[in-house]
Amino acid sequence: MLEYIFFHAALSAEFTERLQALSIPFESQDDAMGFVVAVPEDMDEALIDQVNELYESLLAKSEGLLEQEDPAAEKNIAAITLNLHDGRAVQALVRPDLLNRVLEVISLQELNELVEAITDAVDNPDERPICQR
Repeated sequence: MLEYIFFHAALSAEFTERLQALSIPFESQDDAMGFVVAVPEDMDEALIDQVNELYESLLAKSEGLLEQEDPAAEKNIAAITLNLHDGRAVQALVRPDLLNRVLEVISLQELNELVEAITDAVDNPDERPICQR
């Protein structure tokens, strides 16, 4: 599942409404970080791109809303979900401005691929030189 986190219920609702309009199945839950919405990873690539673009536009709105509320607010954070091989999912906290800068040059799907590669390397270390893999 691809997970998307929101810090405002209204933006999470907007996201899920658009998913419903596109007939995309999703799961949603509230947690200590915010509102998490997950969609299947095995969707058509063009559809995933559309979902990622929608999320990125809502993420930009979210940062603006957080700044309006209180620029020094404790909830002004973002997280990247790491799916570990033992089945656990943990979140790495990241500054929203840093995450937004990263998402300006790569897609959310590419970021997920990078995070999955790092998680896999930590869970399954391979000490052979790169040229031997």
